[in-house]
Amino acid sequence: MRPNWRRTSRPSINGSVRTALSRDLDAGEAASIALALELSAELILIDELDGRHQARRQGLTTMGVAGVLLLAKRQRLIEAVKPLLDDLRLRARFWLSHSVYEQVLAKAGESL
Repeated sequence: MRPNWRRTSRPSINGSVRTALSRDLDAGEAASIALALELSAELILIDELDGRHQARRQGLTTMGVAGVLLLAKRQRLIEAVKPLLDDLRLRARFWLSHSVYEQVLAKAGESL
């Protein structure tokens, strides 16, 4: 069962925006930004640094996976960020610099 807040779409009217973005970004990031612009999205979930910069240049608010985890902890949806970040890094090979990892844990009030 799919949550009622989630929907799958492809950008339709922003083909030229997507094409322009594809010069600097991979196709998935370009399509995500184009779709967010088309939908006037309040937020785009994007982790890759170049994609985040480009999304912000387009006036979008960005958040990465670490930000989502921090928000989930603040809202008491999860107890701890560290085990989930560790799982992402080890199992999914999600790249996160050690300094960002430490910053996220500090913001979460957790230690290494």
